[in-house]
Amino acid sequence: MERNTGFQEQSFDLLIKYEDWHWWFQSRNKMIVKLIKRFRRQPGQMLEIGCGNGLVTEAISKSFPDADIIGTEFFREGLAHAQARLPDVTFEQLDARDLDGSRLFDTVCAFDVLEHIDADLEVMKAVRRAMRDAKSRFFITVPQHMSLWSEADVFAKHERRYSFAEMQQKLKEAGFTIEYRTSYVFLLAPLMFLSRRGKQAATDYNPEDEFNISNTGNRVLSGIMAVEAFLRGLGVPMPFGGSLVVVAKPF
Repeated sequence: MERNTGFQEQSFDLLIKYEDWHWWFQSRNKMIVKLIKRFRRQPGQMLEIGCGNGLVTEAISKSFPDADIIGTEFFREGLAHAQARLPDVTFEQLDARDLDGSRLFDTVCAFDVLEHIDADLEVMKAVRRAMRDAKSRFFITVPQHMSLWSEADVFAKHERRYSFAEMQQKLKEAGFTIEYRTSYVFLLAPLMFLSRRGKQAATDYNPEDEFNISNTGNRVLSGIMAVEAFLRGLGVPMPFGGSLVVVAKPF
């Protein structure tokens, strides 16, 4: 089968300008670390699929210094940034569909990756082959709701934005059950919806507009995301939002 690259190679240079301080990336990092602590305690031997510039890899490595982490990426451009960021972490170029069960992992992660892949079910099945045992977990974040589809998704070369039903069905076919699900960017979802309405057919779309924000605006949105994280910790349901977050376990 022809391999779909599913990403703009120049996006790695774009993202690295914003990842280390932008509210969206930093709030997501905190959520991911908390979820791993909750459902795995320690990642053990961990595989990150589509590690990009290594931003999430770095957050996990700092929070779990004893974890044995392998970061993988389809593009060499991302691997170069990731290796420069984390010279002591192992990084490999990999198409996730090539996971064949010869290496087994306690934790597998795919953060905003599956939406770029046409054969996402094939990747999920490959991840299932790489699960060490019933205690292994698959951590996933993906963009959510096709109603939010816009030129931003087109530029990012997304294949889809997921519904929970689609994610649940595909994970079931791959051999997983969902242990936990929530949304990310729940409190800001109405603002995101209004913003995306204006970008659905934009002819002058500039991808940097997604990230350009004042320091004050960044602090305000970071504060709102901190409130969302607090509510999530209390168990407040978050059925909709910009992203779907899932923890899956093998059966």
